[in-house]
Amino acid sequence: MDLEAFQAALPELFDGDLRAGHPADRRFRAVLADVPGMATENKLALLNLAAAHLEVGEAYLEVGSFKGLSLIGAMLGNPGRRFYAIENFLEFNLDGELARPELEANLARWVEPSQVRLLEGDCFRLLRDEGRLEEPVGVYFYDGAHGRLPHYLALGVAEPWLADRALVVIDDTSWPIVSQATDRYLAAHPGYRLLFDLAADHESDPRWWNGIRVYAFERSRAASRARGWDMTWRQIAYDLVYRPATRVAWKTLPRHPALCSAVLKVVPLASRRVPVDDDAR
Repeated sequence: MDLEAFQAALPELFDGDLRAGHPADRRFRAVLADVPGMATENKLALLNLAAAHLEVGEAYLEVGSFKGLSLIGAMLGNPGRRFYAIENFLEFNLDGELARPELEANLARWVEPSQVRLLEGDCFRLLRDEGRLEEPVGVYFYDGAHGRLPHYLALGVAEPWLADRALVVIDDTSWPIVSQATDRYLAAHPGYRLLFDLAADHESDPRWWNGIRVYAFERSRAASRARGWDMTWRQIAYDLVYRPATRVAWKTLPRHPALCSAVLKVVPLASRRVPVDDDAR
């Protein structure tokens, strides 16, 4: 990944102002109007620029594609590059038999589907399998499950797949639960350098949604192994407790509003919201 070129080019997309309401190039408006999702023009422009700076033989990897909005944004106008997308079709109570064809239809309308390989399943299991990806990952975009455990694991399972110089983009980093898990992983694993912290002023900010952080990863500065004991015990906890519990929750709660309401009263939702500065109101 050409990290320096990306870092220099990103502000230019916004005429030098990363707090601008939209990029100078407005081509992503049409995609947003057509494909449902949780993204903004700015986010799509950033991912598109990242994919444009992949080196020959590298790939873009995205976890959490929903209906394909961010993936299309990354792929648009970037022919000849390789893309991978991982989606389990579990969150938001999606029906995989219906959601996957919708995602594939959205891709077919906007980009060349042969450029992307869609992997269906749990990213934390898929990325443990050797040979799952054919190229090193030059750009990694994580927008999957939001929790302290999965966000820590999301960095750890992807690190062995990263190219020697790669871009790591984490979504929803203005949520405390995401920023804290990310910071905790980076404190234990050298090799990452923050390039941009694009914070949200409020929930679903029209500029950067719920915040994005962009990191440069350089393997020469990283530890020799990403999968140490900190990853091992978290992976066991995820497999035995977190994953079964969340699967039951997503399948059950939407069908029982009263139970859902009771759960929301005890779940610390503040950590999954952009903090509001009362003094700025």
